[in-house]
Amino acid sequence: MCSSDLSQSGIPVIYSGDEVGQLNDWSYKEDPEKRDDSRYIHRGNFQWDLAELRGDPETRQGKQFQGLRRLEKIRAEEPCFDTRADVWTEESGCRHVLALCRRMGGRELVCLFNFSKHFVTAGVEREGVYTDLVYGTRHEQIRRVELYPYSFMWLARDV
Repeated sequence: MCSSDLSQSGIPVIYSGDEVGQLNDWSYKEDPEKRDDSRYIHRGNFQWDLAELRGDPETRQGKQFQGLRRLEKIRAEEPCFDTRADVWTEESGCRHVLALCRRMGGRELVCLFNFSKHFVTAGVEREGVYTDLVYGTRHEQIRRVELYPYSFMWLARDV
């Protein structure tokens, strides 16, 4: 599952195994009846041994499971994720970064997604202080923020 899925309206798509970091199953390519349908990459046998690790915060599975729970909680509490919110994309200044904006009433959320394996600088033209909903970091401007490889930010402010 991708954080951009959680940023869209409606029910996010979470494939079985995403919650514990189960990797894609390429074995479907060996089955003549399935090999042409890439949806089977997400339909491998569930790895229960990984699921057993989800309660241990020291494991990758525990960190991923708790991280996903935290994002779900933020999403449930943030008004901009309401299905009635206005949603649009904007130029981010970097071809590797998707900028998705949401507005509900007097609140705005700017979602930035780095689809690159590199650190990048990107953002949108806005005035005012935005707060990263995931880490609580305050940004005096969001025209140029640094994003870690394959990372995202949910930046919110009252407008």
